Amino acid sequence: MTSKDKQNINLRQYAVNMSLVALLVVIWIALVFSNLADAFPGILWSWWHLPKGLLWLGLLALVAWCMDSESSG
Repeated sequence: MTSKDKQNINLRQYAVNMSLVALLVVIWIALVFSNLADAFPGILWSWWHLPKGLLWLGLLALVAWCMDSESSG
């Protein structure tokens, strides 16, 4: 195994670790936002007329898009 192969393996492992960290951060932010929404529903949701599930679908789509763009390039 050459040093270039070892470097590529290290870079791939770093990318996987950063993806996991990013996923954990997004989950933590979603939980905080969800707890705020439960604590103050009138403040956060009085202006929101779309189904609340649409927000979570958008968040999941954003996470999937970010992870896909990271793995493809």
